[in-house]
Amino acid sequence: MYQQDVESARRRLMALPGDGVCLISHASYLFKTNGVLWAVDPAHQVYTLPDIPGLSFVLVTHSHPDHYHLPTLTRLAAQGAQVVAPAFLPGIETLPRAVLVSAGDEVTLQNISVSVLPARHLDEGTDIGVEEVGYWVKTPARTVALPGDIRDYTCPFPLRRPNLLMAHVWLGRGNALNLPCEPWRSKAARFFHDIEAERVLFTHLHDFTRAPEDMWTEAHARLLMPDVPHGQIPALFDPIPL
Repeated sequence: MYQQDVESARRRLMALPGDGVCLISHASYLFKTNGVLWAVDPAHQVYTLPDIPGLSFVLVTHSHPDHYHLPTLTRLAAQGAQVVAPAFLPGIETLPRAVLVSAGDEVTLQNISVSVLPARHLDEGTDIGVEEVGYWVKTPARTVALPGDIRDYTCPFPLRRPNLLMAHVWLGRGNALNLPCEPWRSKAARFFHDIEAERVLFTHLHDFTRAPEDMWTEAHARLLMPDVPHGQIPALFDPIPL
């Protein structure tokens, strides 16, 4: 059923008259920009991601299993997708034709410019977490900000005013049941607000592999909305025109 849902979402995304984006898991995306189909972190901890016909390239942020699955990337690459991924990912060097990147690098794919940015997937003031990169994607028509799974909101995102910001909700380790989740709500709201995006999609919700105290939902995203203009919560498998 999951494979059928992803394929249906891909078909409806490609049928949009213009650009669009679609969630295919809580933190995996398909984009169509200027007719080019590309993906961010195509992975799922429970289900096997299906083939994605017409996929041009893939961006990967970090090694957690809901973001990085090497067998899936190997299969997508064999079908023609170019994989762009940080060099620190375990096993990524075995992937043929992979473009291995670090923060500060720039790559151009299908007339789309991809800037690789530093990202903090470490709890504030600790070394709890993993290495990560974010991305700034510039297409002929728009810019997309992909900060990644930010845990340390004291490090501002380095660029401003994208057309679209994909904002992963995280309001403190073990803090999901402590509504309104302060002080992390205020820190996250300030971080996303200061990016000054024209449009914000709040994601990384309903990861059912997590314990309740670490699972973010629409209720947590709504806590951010009063302080983060132009925000919305996308539905899984529902393409959104851009």
